[in-house]
Amino acid sequence: MPAERFGHPPPIVQSMILADGIHQDPSTKKWYILGTHSIVAVSKFPASIPLRLYMAITETHGLTTLRIRIIEVDEDQGPIHESAHTVDLPDPTRVWEMTFGVAVTFPAPGNYRIQLMAGEELLRELRLKAAVSAQPSPPFQDV
Repeated sequence: MPAERFGHPPPIVQSMILADGIHQDPSTKKWYILGTHSIVAVSKFPASIPLRLYMAITETHGLTTLRIRIIEVDEDQGPIHESAHTVDLPDPTRVWEMTFGVAVTFPAPGNYRIQLMAGEELLRELRLKAAVSAQPSPPFQDV
């Protein structure tokens, strides 16, 4: 999306991480990211899997709707997941850290993309492989 639609440049994503667990210490406000991964292994498909995303964003200007989309890499079908999260990030000089949890049903094994968008602007993308395994990796037990 061109900057004109925002009235300013789009936000900058300094980091986006997929993890098993994300915790913010109540006293220090520091974030702890546990169990990062790029592969989920389950015993069968379709598989419902909870995902946790951590992100650090800057160059923001007030109310921003962030969209999380998950699409298959090799397919031209629509997203298998899409959610919108409106956040108030008023200071463009600050780095805003946040986390989102999403529940996704993966229809089949394959390669997927987790996309973070503001409006129609793609800000950051992660690759994720979904695979069949006789020993599913925790916490990806079949739901």
